[in-house]
Amino acid sequence: MCDSIQALIQTLVTNQQVSLQQAQEQAQAQAQAQALALAQVQAQVQAQAQAQATAQANAPVNPPQPVRCSNWIRDFKRYDPRPFTGSLVDPIEAQMWIAAVETTFETMECPENQKVACATFVLQKDAKIWWRDNKTLLNPEGGPMNWERFKEAFLKEYYPKSEQLKRQQEFAHLVQRGLTVEKYNREFNKLKRFAPSMVDTEEKMTEKFVLGLEQRIRRMLEAFNPKTYEEALRTAKALEKPKDEKRREEPVIIGQKRPHESGGSDRPPPARRHRPNNRPAPRWDERRPPRHTDRNPRNQDGAKGRREEGCTICGRLHGGRCMAGSRACYRCGQEGHIAVNCTAGNAAAQANPPRVVEQTDQPAPPRAQARAYA
Repeated sequence: MCDSIQALIQTLVTNQQVSLQQAQEQAQAQAQAQALALAQVQAQVQAQAQAQATAQANAPVNPPQPVRCSNWIRDFKRYDPRPFTGSLVDPIEAQMWIAAVETTFETMECPENQKVACATFVLQKDAKIWWRDNKTLLNPEGGPMNWERFKEAFLKEYYPKSEQLKRQQEFAHLVQRGLTVEKYNREFNKLKRFAPSMVDTEEKMTEKFVLGLEQRIRRMLEAFNPKTYEEALRTAKALEKPKDEKRREEPVIIGQKRPHESGGSDRPPPARRHRPNNRPAPRWDERRPPRHTDRNPRNQDGAKGRREEGCTICGRLHGGRCMAGSRACYRCGQEGHIAVNCTAGNAAAQANPPRVVEQTDQPAPPRAQARAYA
């Protein structure tokens, strides 16, 4: 019984070993088949790649096409660029032309290798001759020229260093000096590009603008302490007094009433008397000469040299009895009427003629004497 069981077990083990060996052999055969298939695919891919490389090598080579810039020049001309003639009358013109051309390049998105061709297309007269004579020297290797190299040589020829320093000094000493804030701002923006180191920050630009303003505006503006250039400009315009609101001081004439004192009269002010040697007019209390004296040495002996004293009652210069405060007529001396309605004859008028030399609506200061002119 035991022998039969052991034989059965031996048979099962043998069968399993045979089955396992067969499975391994099948797996090896499949792996070899897959490797063979992969090798065939790789061989095909390599053959195709080699065939393509051979075809490209045997294909005719096309010659390189030259770079054409006519399209970019055509686009550049659409912006109507300003030509440059090379005049040395105003050296700043060269710097302004470069700035305008660069603005056009930025707008049209011109590539770097086409900028010089577009810019030199609008050169005229002396500038065109300069470019023709120096083109080879500036670009000996040929091909498209670098824009920065061209700009450096161009400004060296038409915008020399001495002119740059001159413009920088103009900006450094720029002040308002009687200009309006708007005109001062225009000059500030025009010259600031020549001294970029002085306005490279917002704080520097604001400080330079404020320091150039007039003293009255600057003092008031400093109280606001503006932080930006735009704020300083806006505040300065607000503090500026318009021309039509500026107060015009009129000369004050002694003895003349001001408009608000004379009841709003529209009469023109009396003409100022001419004084020899342009000497200033003395004060009223300094003009009073001593009484009973003649200040004109030429007329000390003649009748014309006599001076009338100012009346001690009314302060005016007249002869005869003073009628101030009475009801008598100034013309004939009788009561009952005034000088306008006086009907007395010429004899009565000659008997007591008025000798008033100067009369004004404003009585003279007390104890003051008026001046008599020959």
